[in-house]
Amino acid sequence: MAIRKIVKYIILGLVQGFTEPLPVSSSAHLVIASHYLGLQTDLNTEIWLHFASFWALAWFFRKDLWGMAKSVFRPKQYPEDFRTVLNLLIASLPIVAAGLLLKDTIERSFNDVKAVCLFLLLTSFVLVLTAFLINRNRKDSPAFGDSLIIGIFQSLAIFPGISRSAVTFLGTKVSKLETKPALKFSFYLCLIASFGAFVLALKDFDFSAFSAYDLITFVVCFWATLLGISFLERIISQKSLLVFSLYAMALSVLVFLTK
Repeated sequence: MAIRKIVKYIILGLVQGFTEPLPVSSSAHLVIASHYLGLQTDLNTEIWLHFASFWALAWFFRKDLWGMAKSVFRPKQYPEDFRTVLNLLIASLPIVAAGLLLKDTIERSFNDVKAVCLFLLLTSFVLVLTAFLINRNRKDSPAFGDSLIIGIFQSLAIFPGISRSAVTFLGTKVSKLETKPALKFSFYLCLIASFGAFVLALKDFDFSAFSAYDLITFVVCFWATLLGISFLERIISQKSLLVFSLYAMALSVLVFLTK
């Protein structure tokens, strides 16, 4: 294996993993990074990167997930966890419908760097709006109606460049959730969406084309995602959302002008 190519795939794993939890669109960063690194990332690579982020999220929230798993079989013993499960199922419905209806359109947009930049610019405006709503804290958990609203917001993130965590977090603040549970709920939805995308793409996965580069990006992406989650939990605030907004805006404009 060429050292230079290994370094490029390590960078790709770092970029995808660290930006996966952040409200700056990991898919946009993946498209942009691949373009400037000169890498023709195929479906296999994209599947493994998202699968790595899924396992990182699952590991980080393993205690919460275990509680939810137990609640499915003993809902009366774990009512709060079971309610969370129901809320997540409701919130996941819109993105499933959108993904099935717009699958071909989504796949084409992954090959258009300028379109990704425009979607990233939209993410910047979403973050500004979220920053001004971040102090709307009235609920510790969403009602079923709130979950549907949050899910509709999340479905906007099927296009590369629109950050799933940004639009989902905006949905939670529109629903007036406290910041900490809102962030957790956003992460749970991200985990479900990542797993769903992996399952849907698995039928197109070419196991014979699996390479050492895929393994390298998987490992790097896993640890980078854990780092990204810890980083966001520490710094989430109105100020940080505005900083993320400026970053997304600057990146989208810069790449759009230099493409």
